[in-house]
Amino acid sequence: MQQNQEVKIAPPRDRNSIRKDIFKLRRQLGLEQGDRIDILAILELVIPRIDTEFHLLPVEDKELLGRYAETRPYEHVIYVKQSVYEAATRNSGWARMILAHELGHYYYHDASSVSFAYIDRSESLDPDCNPERQADIFAAELLAPSGALKGMAAEEVKQFYGVSLLAARNQLRQASNIAHRHALKKKKRSGKNRPAARQ
Repeated sequence: MQQNQEVKIAPPRDRNSIRKDIFKLRRQLGLEQGDRIDILAILELVIPRIDTEFHLLPVEDKELLGRYAETRPYEHVIYVKQSVYEAATRNSGWARMILAHELGHYYYHDASSVSFAYIDRSESLDPDCNPERQADIFAAELLAPSGALKGMAAEEVKQFYGVSLLAARNQLRQASNIAHRHALKKKKRSGKNRPAARQ
């Protein structure tokens, strides 16, 4: 017998809408689309100016067993393991991704926007409603915008933007998808503008 499972669901956001949000956010922060982001400075200095109640709080690792970090929007706080925080101060890509992921939760997911639902395991939930996926995309696009990666290799993206190698590869794949879609649109437009052949 199939069992139901409880999952978190959020209002749907596709990758393109998250990209647009990141574009606006970077502009608000005074950053060019290709600039490297200092995620700790954003969390410790910039966000508290926008939301005066917000704070990033490193805690002893044992306080967050099974989790690297936890966002509690209703408390205006992101808790992060001390070891993750220290890794981020050393520009570790995975730690920077975790902090950016948590900022994604803070940016999108509060008590009024995330709910719990029981889903039938035989049915699939729309991936655009998955808050973890949304936060992953937010983190990747914030730290290494796919629109700014043209001509870069994965190792270059990793080093320059300070992300994990996996994130660098994923973002390059997204950049390639975008370039492919643009090329198809351009080809389609140029085909429409071409005069019909004479009989």
